[in-house]
Amino acid sequence: MTKKPILLMLTPILIPSLAISCTNGQSNSNKDIPKIINNPKIPGNIPGTQDSSSSSNKDNQHKSNNSDTNTTPNNEAQKVKISYVDNNKVVKEIEHTKGEVLKLFSLMEFTKEKHKLVGYYLDNKFANELPHDFKPIADTKIFLKYEKIENTVFVEKDYKLVSLVALNLKNQSVKIAKHNDIDYIDLDQFVELAKDVLAINDSGIKDALYNGKLYKLKRSLKVEKTNNSFTLKSVKQYISSNNERENITKESYIKFDYLKQEITVSGFDFFDSVKPYQPEAKLEFYEDSNNKFTEFKIDLQKYKIDILSKNDKLYLPFVMLNQLILGESENQLYFNGDKVYIFEFNQVHDHNNNDSKMKLLSNAKDEPIPLNYRDFEYNYLLFLLDTFYPIKPQGNSSYNDFLKQYKNDILSDDNITHFMALNYIIYDLDDIHTKVLLWGHQYVSNLEKQIEVRDSDELKERRKRFKQYESELLRIEERHNLNEATVRYTKDNQTAIIKIDILTRYTTDGLKKQLLEAKDKGAKNIIFDLTLNRGGSVQATWEILGYLTNQKFKYNKFYPLTKDKTITNIKSEVWQPEFNFKYFILNSPINYSAGNMFAAVAKNNNLAKIIGYKSAGGASEVRISVLPTGTIIRRSGNYTLCNLGFNSYEFGVEPDIEFDKKNDEYDLEKLFDLEYIEQVVNKSNN
Repeated sequence: MTKKPILLMLTPILIPSLAISCTNGQSNSNKDIPKIINNPKIPGNIPGTQDSSSSSNKDNQHKSNNSDTNTTPNNEAQKVKISYVDNNKVVKEIEHTKGEVLKLFSLMEFTKEKHKLVGYYLDNKFANELPHDFKPIADTKIFLKYEKIENTVFVEKDYKLVSLVALNLKNQSVKIAKHNDIDYIDLDQFVELAKDVLAINDSGIKDALYNGKLYKLKRSLKVEKTNNSFTLKSVKQYISSNNERENITKESYIKFDYLKQEITVSGFDFFDSVKPYQPEAKLEFYEDSNNKFTEFKIDLQKYKIDILSKNDKLYLPFVMLNQLILGESENQLYFNGDKVYIFEFNQVHDHNNNDSKMKLLSNAKDEPIPLNYRDFEYNYLLFLLDTFYPIKPQGNSSYNDFLKQYKNDILSDDNITHFMALNYIIYDLDDIHTKVLLWGHQYVSNLEKQIEVRDSDELKERRKRFKQYESELLRIEERHNLNEATVRYTKDNQTAIIKIDILTRYTTDGLKKQLLEAKDKGAKNIIFDLTLNRGGSVQATWEILGYLTNQKFKYNKFYPLTKDKTITNIKSEVWQPEFNFKYFILNSPINYSAGNMFAAVAKNNNLAKIIGYKSAGGASEVRISVLPTGTIIRRSGNYTLCNLGFNSYEFGVEPDIEFDKKNDEYDLEKLFDLEYIEQVVNKSNN
């Protein structure tokens, strides 16, 4: 199958204290690590958070009063004791700094056979729920509320599997179970489906480059399980032909724990590792030896999503497994209530209606969204944004507060109100990458016709500004009658300006012809004009960077959830010695996504001077996510592209030489003024 271009819609999340935890041998600070008291003294009476009548507490109060008159060393903060209580027994005790926000142990730390933990309370009647910003100033008891896990009762039903992509399928049908109106699938079956989607069943052993050397690549998915856990390992074996060099095995995993109701991921490398290998004829990739990925955990109880168990099999929501295992793949699964489809990124990214979209939407009907499903959609959005969305919410570590303002409408029994709220969420993220690609028809036929498009005045600041600049730049371009095919030259013929509005697999060859023309005409400088560039193919961008250098260039990634920093060294094979120009990149306030990446990587590696104005940003590869109610969204992916100090380029690349402004505003006319551009370039070269 011919590889289609991947659009790069190139964007820091703090870890939700209850939802997701990271483990790493190299902790940045000991401050946030609670001191655990191994043998806590169990109090005889635990009526509430404070036993004010006990003599011991009176003594403590006396000591506290006396301590006010004493001097506490500056480097020794006062501590209070935090006791976690279940059924009048202290199950865990820690010391905590007095007056600081309490970072609770994760829900999954308190496992109990056939029970799940549903909350923390300050009283044993479970009436006073613990505030999320609780700052204890005295010894405090926190009561753990559990609910018994009932035996799962559901019936599985067979649905036809249809592939809209050229794949060799071993599976012809899919068994899906409904539990509280939510579509569930067992893990064993989903792994077999994933092998079809990821072309693992028929891949065999293929030639593959790893760190610039040729190997035979064998990919596999391996399962390890017990009655209460299921671990999926992604294994990549790089086998050296004729034992020329040492074989390499790369493993990563995702583990599902029924008793803890948690998911453990070896690191973000797992999501990349399951993808099919795609040979890049003009590119070589070299992983830095210091790259490390941090294990992290997802506490499903935080998101009110259950792992179910029946007949020694574990079940999770179908849409969630699609995200967890296939979320980085161009091919994904879609269940429309009638059939299960395998579809491809480009089929839904196409702005026009096509046969594939029509099939996905073929089970259109008008019926109320069940309350449980509306609630699931809300909690699933929180899981998706907390775990897989790289732009952190303003001043927060979780998207919980952001989503709360839309909760009533998402839970509304009016379908249109529900979907309108979803539309507002997408807009109000204020991320140009993130948008709806397909409105599902499972509950409202022709839904897209009933969703209001927001006026520019209603947009958040970033999108609004982008639209304003875009409109003005298009107007100026039309006046100058510019196109990508024509190379422009400054009056002294020393500088050629090559316009790139979109980066595709055809861009590399097209630029080669234009660079040869510029060489023939005696040009010494090349400006890649990205004034109206709004993205394109990641691979094409990496390729054309090869015209600027015959050396490897660094591509720096930051994963906000785990704070992992990785470097990939990339070498493009398109360089030609006659293209020994001085390179410049003309930046504009709407140069976005792949264009922003082009400018960022060139700046990081000193390959070109950036001139013009700060770009619009977009520092993540785009991915697609299927939501429970059938809507498919495009979103910023898991990492952000960064500078050498690992600061994100999400909000743009600053120019090395900024053009003059008019009344403190961008003077957009200067981006088209050849005389002004000639002056800037010549002054830079002197």
